[in-house]
Amino acid sequence: MSRRTTPSVATSAEPAMRPAGQGRPGLDIVRNCRVSFDGSALVATGRDGARRSFPVGEGGIVKAVFVDKPGESVGGGMAAPAPGGWGELLFLDAAGAVVVRLRLDDWVPEGDRLGIRPVRGERLLALSGAGALCKRAGIAVSVSRVPAEAGGTSLRLPMALPAWYSVVRVAATVVWAVAWFVGVLLRPDAPWLLALAAVAALAGPVAYFAVRSAHAARERGAAEAGGTRISPSPAAGAGATVRFCETAAVRVEPQEIVLVDSVGHERRLARSGAHGVTRLVRHMDRKTGEPVGVELCGPDGQVRGALPWRWWFAGPEGERRWEELRAVGGLQAEDRATAKGVSWPVDPVAEADASLMGQMPAARARQASRFPESVMGVADRPMAALMAVLSLGAGISAVEEPGYRVAVIAVSELALCGSELPRLAYSLRSRMRLDRPAPGQEPTA
Repeated sequence: MSRRTTPSVATSAEPAMRPAGQGRPGLDIVRNCRVSFDGSALVATGRDGARRSFPVGEGGIVKAVFVDKPGESVGGGMAAPAPGGWGELLFLDAAGAVVVRLRLDDWVPEGDRLGIRPVRGERLLALSGAGALCKRAGIAVSVSRVPAEAGGTSLRLPMALPAWYSVVRVAATVVWAVAWFVGVLLRPDAPWLLALAAVAALAGPVAYFAVRSAHAARERGAAEAGGTRISPSPAAGAGATVRFCETAAVRVEPQEIVLVDSVGHERRLARSGAHGVTRLVRHMDRKTGEPVGVELCGPDGQVRGALPWRWWFAGPEGERRWEELRAVGGLQAEDRATAKGVSWPVDPVAEADASLMGQMPAARARQASRFPESVMGVADRPMAALMAVLSLGAGISAVEEPGYRVAVIAVSELALCGSELPRLAYSLRSRMRLDRPAPGQEPTA
């Protein structure tokens, strides 16, 4: 049985499990969702700071089973991991019934960057923080390849977009399709149907505005965690954009090191414990002796993140920021020459971060940083505009009653503006400012 409370500030004792990194609108998931141990119970903290407690010991959780799966990816390579493909951790009571279950691919901070898991078995538990968490709670963990049984509370991460938003979008599309087609067939006998279709076309943009406003309010109200923000100092003339220089950062907070890429995607790594970042490895090119990249590593040498040197420390302020990262992070640092005939990066996490934590192509960065309109991303973007245009056309050509005609045309125009103006404004801002070279970054001939 769980207990639910809502603290004024969401804090978690270490060791704690942290979710896979995300960008907007799921930043509150990355910042708040945790699984920790408070001395007597496992505590699951939600995106709103609400907590659910699951007692450990007599009458509660007494053991755990890691159901280790093959871990195949969707598409392989750097594709997102298959849902549940990294295995599932089950917390059981004395009778063997499942009390709590969680998917490991949800709870490895760098997991969203990798198509295949970098390690297996107990090492994967250590990477997620589950191993240290269970050890502190006194929960014995065994490994099994037998498929997990059903039951228990699933600690699945919530969708970044609220469920009501998807329901509104789908319902509005269905209502619009029925009302528009029937209204066109019955014209001019049922102008109210075309008016209903126009309102349905407007519902999507209104819901989108509400979600954007709610996200902006959460961001304004987010408490500052304190700490130091280290911005990139790219090599002069490298072509780094305003978007990259203003958005990308490494934040050293009291409990965490936060990696933010040029599209605002956050990954939060512990600063202590068996799953924390403990040292920096600066890789030096064997031939030139020049730095090529920095890897943030855990106690066992596992790479948790990486920073390409050219984009972070090769500029005028680079050396100072490198020393600042070492100092404020309290991290050991070592230089390591690349292997003969091998270029950096080699590790899969470092390979992903070499592009994601560096300067992305402008078109890719523009697309990735856009606030999503649905769980389908860009797949349904043309639909909202099409609904508005067809409703507008029907209002002009199929509605004869003056009052309905004016209403259908006006609402359809609002729907079209609500659908297209935010995209146009974002595109113009990106092309006119964010995607242009930052000062001193104009590529040299």
